[in-house]
Amino acid sequence: MLTPDIQKAFGEGYIVCDEDIVYLVADRWMLALLQPTDLITPEMLTWLRGLETRKGLILPKWEILTAKAIELGNQKFLPPRARKYQDVMTEYSWYTEKFSAERCRSLFEAWTTDNCVSLSAMFHGGHAHPIYKTEKKKFAREPSLQQVHFRFDQKLVAVDGARFLSADEMGLEVFCPKDHSLTSARDGDIPPLVLRGGNILGFMMPEASSGVLTDPHGRSLYKDAAVLSWRSDNTDYRDLTSTDCYPVGKNYRLGLWQLVELEWNYSSLKFAVGSMRWKGLPDEEIESIYESRRADAYEEIYAKLLQWADREAGRLRELQAGANTTDWQWGNAKSEVQRLCFQFENLCSAWGRNLDLGRLPEAVQLLGENA
Repeated sequence: MLTPDIQKAFGEGYIVCDEDIVYLVADRWMLALLQPTDLITPEMLTWLRGLETRKGLILPKWEILTAKAIELGNQKFLPPRARKYQDVMTEYSWYTEKFSAERCRSLFEAWTTDNCVSLSAMFHGGHAHPIYKTEKKKFAREPSLQQVHFRFDQKLVAVDGARFLSADEMGLEVFCPKDHSLTSARDGDIPPLVLRGGNILGFMMPEASSGVLTDPHGRSLYKDAAVLSWRSDNTDYRDLTSTDCYPVGKNYRLGLWQLVELEWNYSSLKFAVGSMRWKGLPDEEIESIYESRRADAYEEIYAKLLQWADREAGRLRELQAGANTTDWQWGNAKSEVQRLCFQFENLCSAWGRNLDLGRLPEAVQLLGENA
């Protein structure tokens, strides 16, 4: 079930021994051997359990499972394609958080294939899309296979090609949750894939970069579809209509489509627009949702400015009454009031309304009296 080629495809990994289970772990995947002797001889298993792991620093490399030779006493092994012996143990400073037996155990408490789609069934049924570095006409175990893409329920799942085929070769069926309800992933995050085969259970992370940056109509998504496709409608609406997405400064004259084209700003807006486009919403509908919220957004910004003015006026009253008030405190208060005046001025321009300034005039007067 485990060969040097499979290990190469999965990449660097470590061995964590629990009471009855052995975990093969790495940053992007984890396998739980429910019957460790299926892959590990009883003698090696006894030896592994007796190793001094020095919790928090040292773990055995999983390459020892396919080693050509092992020197148990010296804790050295000869990798399948190497001529020199290597140390069995390796340092890993994040062991206590990621790779402890307790951590592995807690992750598998949420393991389930309920409400999942079998990517393996899609793959063998011809419903997957292989992505090659150079064009190929068939699925093949070749280094040129970069990724395998799966699409269902408006989701795009991109899986490392060599790792997926290696899991398949091990007899592991690969599942993808339909949503986040049965995983530890948060809304908008990509949930881990679930692996199952014989006495092995596991997890594997999909890729966050699929290279799909446009929707089927050719519209820009601004972000990668592998990430966007996991966002909920509620998250899209929240990000599209956040008060942060209605500028009242120098960009207040810009419309929605001009804002999303700004290179560095409005990241949440790009995520929301990209996700809505991926789900098939017309641009006119996206813009309508955005504009319908503008007046309410300005109301919320205005309410926050009034609260800010109230706080600054109260603080200035306290500074004026204090016997030990310093010049630094007055200077800091002056900077805050200047910023506040600037924000009120911007909001008036953006909204096109003359606004009650609340206690801002009082704050300005107090600064003048103590200049």
